[in-house]
Amino acid sequence: MAKLDSIGVIETVGLAAAIECADAAVKSANVELIGYELSRGGGMITVKISGNVAAVQAGVSAGIAAAAKVGKVVSKIIIPRPHYDLDKIILSKDNVPAIQQKEEKKDNGPVETVPESENKILEAGEELVETTTLEETEGPENDALPENDSGEDSIPESPKPKPVSESAEDKTKETTKTATCNICNDPQCPRQKGEPHVNCIHYKGGKK
Repeated sequence: MAKLDSIGVIETVGLAAAIECADAAVKSANVELIGYELSRGGGMITVKISGNVAAVQAGVSAGIAAAAKVGKVVSKIIIPRPHYDLDKIILSKDNVPAIQQKEEKKDNGPVETVPESENKILEAGEELVETTTLEETEGPENDALPENDSGEDSIPESPKPKPVSESAEDKTKETTKTATCNICNDPQCPRQKGEPHVNCIHYKGGKK
């Protein structure tokens, strides 16, 4: 932890008085605002500043004058060249904001900003790379189909139906033909119901 040149502590009642005190102290002199800390009880808030002795004295005086117009100032203290052990008290974990956060922001330096035109170019390049990679991975759909020697896609042929012989067709017609003769009930008999018996091919004269 870095050693403080000198410190100034102002204790006020209420947050509004503490904010007014800190604002006036930082504006009036070349001091750094360490932060503030909530005191135990009474709604008191302690404002802490640091810098060289003259700057801290000027900042404390300006802060007290400004805070007195808004609220109440309880006490103040200025310590030139404080001892190292006081850093643990002044820069405690209850201090808001923490001094470590300020040091990190200073070390990081300014943040570089990229123009919008460059961002658009980078985004377009990334999209082009993704599209090209996707096409190479998928490949054409026809690659999965096997090819024969002639260069045409091989498609399995369905078996041709076997021709039905004429005799089988005739048998089918004969089987499906309805008998018209009520004497012999033979589908081959040309006799119709009601015609003379002699027309039946099975009629032998007299009885059947």
